[in-house]
Amino acid sequence: MTVRRIFSTLAALAALALLAGSNSASAKEIGPGDEAPEIMAAGWINSDPLKLEALRDKIVVVEFWATWCPPCRVSIPHLVKLHDAYKDKGVVVIGLTDEGAADIASFVTKMKMTYAVGTDSGSGRTYGVRGIPTAVIVAPGGKVVWRGHPMNGLDEAVADAVKETPPVLVQPEDEARGKALLLEAEAAYAKKDYAAAASASKQVTEIKGTFDAKAKLDEIEKLAAEELKAAIGKDTLTAYREAQRIAKAYQGTPTAATAGTVADKLAQDPAIVAAQQAKDDEAKAAGLLEEAAAVLKQGNSAEALAAYEKLAADFPATKAGAEAAKKVGELKGNKDLMTKLEQEKNDKAARSLLSMAKSYYTNKRYPQAQATLKKLLESYPTADSAAEARQLLASIK
Repeated sequence: MTVRRIFSTLAALAALALLAGSNSASAKEIGPGDEAPEIMAAGWINSDPLKLEALRDKIVVVEFWATWCPPCRVSIPHLVKLHDAYKDKGVVVIGLTDEGAADIASFVTKMKMTYAVGTDSGSGRTYGVRGIPTAVIVAPGGKVVWRGHPMNGLDEAVADAVKETPPVLVQPEDEARGKALLLEAEAAYAKKDYAAAASASKQVTEIKGTFDAKAKLDEIEKLAAEELKAAIGKDTLTAYREAQRIAKAYQGTPTAATAGTVADKLAQDPAIVAAQQAKDDEAKAAGLLEEAAAVLKQGNSAEALAAYEKLAADFPATKAGAEAAKKVGELKGNKDLMTKLEQEKNDKAARSLLSMAKSYYTNKRYPQAQATLKKLLESYPTADSAAEARQLLASIK
């Protein structure tokens, strides 16, 4: 044995002796068959705060350790492997130390400790720990089923615990929901509604337990990637439209996000800008055409004709604009209708002049009233207000 090895061993033994002395008045040693006391820690690394009460459906491995303890450092890689092997099987590994988070943060990173670490913990005294490293296994329900050195039988004890007191991986209500979502994902996939299938599959993967919808997500992602690759090889306008479609059809997948970015970049191309403007014009013109048709149906021929004329002038290159121009021709080709519209127009203008003349008359501005009435009768002799205009003109002396 080298001098360095001897010194390290002596240092470890001295540390354990000091720990034993400091805990001489601690609580009784918690072991197999005992109810596990709740764990306490002021800070947490690699995890949100943990409580055994919230982990009663799981198997929990609690190790008491410290950075200054050589055997503890030796056991860390072993605990990392244990955590990696069982993290998806209902086993939670927790390391508790009385050292502060600021003191051990860099140590945890350096040692690549991936499991939960609680700091500033006094739980070692609660468990009657007199030497470190010490580990306990808490079975579902809260009973301790094993206690010992983490390098001496821990793996076997965890494997036995998993068989004898298996953890609850999925709550009944979550299991039912997960199965329903899997069926929903399959049905949506069969209908080629990939966005819905991806959404349901992602919800399944978020359920804590053993459900795995990753394969379905991978299938959807593969389809999206293939379609986007094919789209990018096409002309600019087609690529733009395909990218937009893929972003919507495969919403929730990485490729959908990429397709959205591709579409945004292509949208800056002059050809795309022109095409988009044409599309917008078509949509707007179609809406205006429907409005004009509704007005005509209500019998407002004059208003409808004006709407059709404006639409044809503002959007001549659109399908709706051409339809409006055709409608203008039809309406103007109806002589009876045009005669009626002309008469309505004259009646409206005459009523406006009569109203003006009455205002002059009321304010005793007779010359102006007389001139306005004469203009009305000269311009619109057959208007519906002509008779009233003659009577008012005759009353002016």
